[in-house]
Amino acid sequence: PTLIKELKMILAGEPTGNLDEKTSKIIF
Repeated sequence: PTLIKELKMILAGEPTGNLDEKTSKIIF
């Protein structure tokens, strides 16, 4: 559940607790 929530946040362009904004952009 937590992972899914963070994935949705990343897709929405929002920073997550485990991934910073730069990492999110690199992964996705």
